[in-house]
Amino acid sequence: MAQPKNIIYGLFDPRTDELRYIGKSTTGIKRAKAHWKPSQLRNPNNRARSKAWVKSLLANGVVPEARILQECLKDNLADAEIYNIAYYRFIGCRLINHAGGGEGALGIKKSPKTIALMKTKVPWNKNRKRQIIDDLGNVYINVDEAALKLDVTPDHIYSVLSGRKPHAGGRALSYLGFSSTLPKLKNKEQISQNASSKSKKMWGNPTTKSKVINSLKEYYKKNPKQFPIVDCATGAAYINCAEAARSLKLNANSIYCVVIGRRKSIFGRMFIKGSNK
Repeated sequence: MAQPKNIIYGLFDPRTDELRYIGKSTTGIKRAKAHWKPSQLRNPNNRARSKAWVKSLLANGVVPEARILQECLKDNLADAEIYNIAYYRFIGCRLINHAGGGEGALGIKKSPKTIALMKTKVPWNKNRKRQIIDDLGNVYINVDEAALKLDVTPDHIYSVLSGRKPHAGGRALSYLGFSSTLPKLKNKEQISQNASSKSKKMWGNPTTKSKVINSLKEYYKKNPKQFPIVDCATGAAYINCAEAARSLKLNANSIYCVVIGRRKSIFGRMFIKGSNK
């Protein structure tokens, strides 16, 4: 028997058999099972209470149980959802639905603070035409111009403007007239100055300087790459692998592997260790 597609479904807690969520679907029970899909649980834009409830169940090793509460025509789904949510809330079910059902988020009551915040927001299509300013004072006509000049995508620009990313192309951004103070990002000169100050602080200490020099001397004494080598084909002697590599246009590491016996030859050439005398 074919499963019905246009349904009102409920999500139950399998531990207590308590109804916690009611929704509508035009794809049958498949929509109900989508609540615990990994992609839905990872989605940062999904802030529904059902997501938090499902994650709490999964953390305890259980999965919500989906049941069909009512079958109806597609045109009656919105009314049926409103009726079922109202009925089950009336009989005492602790539903986690945000709204009272219907199309979209019908019935959500926003607080005065949320309403005031929404009035200050500018729609996306208007934001795209707003001017943008960076931390150096450069003004861009719109998002597309900023993306073109900073060599990034428009989505990257929006991520910075919405606060999801700190900068785009090395620049902090804001809508013109929205913020008078932008975080100052370090440029290359500031980074080099910080690096030089750290090196001066380290080398200014004679104890640290002597330790570094001694460790380098010990390293070059023990490192076989600094030993003289000889080209077996021509008899030419080289101070080390690096000089041989520069002269013969070969790889120094490959020459070193031939010298210590890891490989037989490199392009037909064989090398051996030379004498320090």
